[in-house]
Amino acid sequence: MCLLLVFLAQLGCVDPEGTEPEVGEDASSFQKVEQALTDSNAPLFILSAEELESATRQPWDDPASGIERPSQAELDAMFGTRPILEKSPAHKAKKERFAKEWKLKEDALRGAGHAEEVIQAERAKFKSEFFAQQ
Repeated sequence: MCLLLVFLAQLGCVDPEGTEPEVGEDASSFQKVEQALTDSNAPLFILSAEELESATRQPWDDPASGIERPSQAELDAMFGTRPILEKSPAHKAKKERFAKEWKLKEDALRGAGHAEEVIQAERAKFKSEFFAQQ
């Protein structure tokens, strides 16, 4: 049940604060979810397939609405998602090279008696410069 609630919350179908009024056919599903969130004695419930579909429906799913589905790039930009990096052999080799070069620099910094905070700041700087190189 918790996973379902988290899923609905991430889709934006559930307003955890309850600040927006629910209207329309989805209201009963939202009210059940809100009741379960606020009442610890509420019985456990499982949404039916129709209720789940209704709760996760997007405006562009209804052809009568005239709203076109945004491109995946637009959705990613709206919700802050990033594509998963492909772990190419070149990327893995670059990561290994970074680890070796950072280890040498880290040993030099530790040998010079620098504090851990300075070392971490240097690592962040070194990493950004290293991976910015083509």
